[in-house]
Amino acid sequence: NPRGWQDAAQAAASETNRERLEVLRRELDAKTRDTRAALEQSGRSIQLIPDEPLVRVEVMVDSNGTTLPLGQAGPHLREVCNALESQYGESVRETLDRLLGSTFLEHMRERIGQAGVLIDEINQVLRDHPTETDQTMLRIRLEPGQNASIVNAVSGPRLSDPTVAAQVRDFLKQKVDEAKRAASDEGQAGWHGALAEHLDYRNWYDISLEHRVGGGRWAPLTTRRYAELSGGARAVMLMLPLVAALAAQYRRLPQAPRPLWLDEAFDGLDPRNRSMVMRLLQRFDLDVLLAGPGRLVNVAAVPAAAIYQVVRAPAPEPGADLMAELWAGNTLEAIELPLTWLDGDQESAVPPDQDALL
Repeated sequence: NPRGWQDAAQAAASETNRERLEVLRRELDAKTRDTRAALEQSGRSIQLIPDEPLVRVEVMVDSNGTTLPLGQAGPHLREVCNALESQYGESVRETLDRLLGSTFLEHMRERIGQAGVLIDEINQVLRDHPTETDQTMLRIRLEPGQNASIVNAVSGPRLSDPTVAAQVRDFLKQKVDEAKRAASDEGQAGWHGALAEHLDYRNWYDISLEHRVGGGRWAPLTTRRYAELSGGARAVMLMLPLVAALAAQYRRLPQAPRPLWLDEAFDGLDPRNRSMVMRLLQRFDLDVLLAGPGRLVNVAAVPAAAIYQVVRAPAPEPGADLMAELWAGNTLEAIELPLTWLDGDQESAVPPDQDALL
């Protein structure tokens, strides 16, 4: 009999037993709901079936709908878990052997080295272009942080050392375990897709920005320090790393276009810092397209540029038009757009070659 069960010979005892039975049924319902929620995540379930004088518990032990009594379901699911753990262990070993036996580590070593070279190139560009107002200089810091030992092991010369190789293997197994947990949390059947993300070396680094003024000491460019800067200085701080990174990347593709398109460009920049940024863009021969509330490129640092302004029609006339200007040799000249044929008879004024394009 359940704990607290009394001899039903007396009426009072019978009532107590009914109350106790109701409590037990509620507890069973609650535990069944919790168990069902856990089982349904893997395509299984559990249900209570009324069967006087007791309740029968049946467990669906697979996605095909196979049901077993509770007493048989436990051992069956335990065998399934053991088989899956064995398969998982074998799959992990195969994955680790495949990673360690392929060119994966050599590829990672190469990519880590290239990332370091790229950061050095970007920092060289930043060193060459301090801000003009107070000679503030920026640099990017790439720190492996808690992954420093494995990054050094992969990129260093001692990868053939058994101790280092074991360290790398343990690290890869840790990443496999992380990928498996992530796939399980997201309800994915396989974990190999998540493994690619966890083995992305770019996620192993902490990237920060440091600054110094003049010949001062380097210090982290914190949110607080950034907020203390003027609006123009903040815009320069944001612009310089972007332009430096683009310039460093475009050096590797000398024949490719070098686009840089900016909306609301240089908002808040004073003329001196705006000229400095324009000189930076001009020096690296970037193909710049800027959109802003007014003329932006008519400064001495820009040798030539086309400027288009959207001009509203005089009130109360509706509509807008484009006004073209050419900036060259420190001179701004208005350009007559070739649209005067629209003022006359459109049928006769359209150039013959224009018809061929329609």
